[in-house]
Amino acid sequence: MVDMPTDITLEKAPGRVLRFLRAVSANGSIYRLLATRGYDQEVHKEGWTLLEQEAGSVPASLGEPELLNADLATAAMDELDQWDEPWFEIVRVTLARHFPQQRDFIFAKGLRAAQGPGAVLAVGTLLDRLDELESSPERQATRALDLQALERLASRGLNAQERQRLRGLIEQAQSLPSIPLELPSDDDEAAAQHLSNLHNLHLWWKEWSTIAQSVIARRSYLIQLGLAKRRSPQTS
Repeated sequence: MVDMPTDITLEKAPGRVLRFLRAVSANGSIYRLLATRGYDQEVHKEGWTLLEQEAGSVPASLGEPELLNADLATAAMDELDQWDEPWFEIVRVTLARHFPQQRDFIFAKGLRAAQGPGAVLAVGTLLDRLDELESSPERQATRALDLQALERLASRGLNAQERQRLRGLIEQAQSLPSIPLELPSDDDEAAAQHLSNLHNLHLWWKEWSTIAQSVIARRSYLIQLGLAKRRSPQTS
């Protein structure tokens, strides 16, 4: 007998699939491990297609489903939470030798990696300070070195495209869920399609999350995929 997923579980499917797809795209090691079990471009595209179909099936009167938006916000927050610790250290050590003044400016007032909502604020502050290096009138006197520091960070991967991507994650993490006002009877067909698409998404995620857990042992990879959580720090 197959257990039927609850409505809450189904509403979590888009966020879970989105996080899974992003992790596979971003981490070649994850992709290589999944490829040993048949994960390929066709499977990856199927996940995105199912996600797009679900997004297009939401009844117009509902706006964005509350739980869907909330889950996407959580996924964005989690991704920022995973990003900030290693990248804050990369920024720090990259600038330490040749651009100590820029390093001190970026990490002024005790800026450091954080967890949960704190990571959203920390990454936002980092991006703001990088923007200041780029164009703040108050830093005109050090502009040449500031731009050289940004070029060095770009060579490490923190380029304009990555900064824009992080801004998008921050916006998603800080978004409020829309609250549906009503579901008119003439939206019954759209609501049924929405439910069907959620089922398809859930089944895709259930299949590949199960496979991933069987072939991937590294906890950090499972965390990126949304299949494990960080361990709470031990308290004495």
